[in-house]
Amino acid sequence: LGSNGVGDGFEWHNALVGEIVGTFLLMTVVLQTACHPKSDGNRSQAALAIGLAVFMAHVVLIPIDGCSINPTRSFGPALVAQIRYGQTPFQDMWIFWLGPLAGAALAVASYKVQEFLQKIVRGVTLRACYAEFVAMALFVVIGCGSAMGIDGTRDGNDTSALPGWVLMVSLAFGFSIAALAYASGHHSGGHINCAVTFGLVLFGECGLAQGIANFVAQMLGSIFGAAILCLMYPKDSDHTGGLGSNGVG
Repeated sequence: LGSNGVGDGFEWHNALVGEIVGTFLLMTVVLQTACHPKSDGNRSQAALAIGLAVFMAHVVLIPIDGCSINPTRSFGPALVAQIRYGQTPFQDMWIFWLGPLAGAALAVASYKVQEFLQKIVRGVTLRACYAEFVAMALFVVIGCGSAMGIDGTRDGNDTSALPGWVLMVSLAFGFSIAALAYASGHHSGGHINCAVTFGLVLFGECGLAQGIANFVAQMLGSIFGAAILCLMYPKDSDHTGGLGSNGVG
């Protein structure tokens, strides 16, 4: 019945970290797009951003544990499957309760921290820096994580110039930027890219000091996101062999 369970090649802690991060993403998008006063003007788009967040979590987590990020959704199929098929899908059920609940709590804590960072230090808005840090970390986890779970090896019959998995990874990157821009735009402008920050500084839309601070926050977020991927994907399960790093094909 589509019950969740830890996938082959993965350990319980990989699934637990994944569920925490996936639910953190979802809850962060909910708080920032459907609850934050500054996003009131875009409230009608909140449902789209939330739906994209759910899509992104599934793209990354399905190879790991089928993706729950919703304890009640996981509980029903597991209970009925045990009754109907005599299976024991409850052995991993604690992961699909602890992970999402912890992820939601961490997202609320992160939201509170961001609200506390209202000071402007030497022309730098700390709240904007924090928004860029969180958004970049999640962007790395979702984008690179979507590639790590896919075996892109071609067989002899695949002669397509653009395999299907390329489209899926591209959509994961694009949709993640859309949802994260909705969630962080009212704090930092939703740069999530140091090249975009550089362009906005040159154009005069972002001050030099803020641009440098955003760059530092983005770099730290990228490193933190990559570290999270190491906790979610064992080396042998990383089909890219390098955390989804770029390289000339």
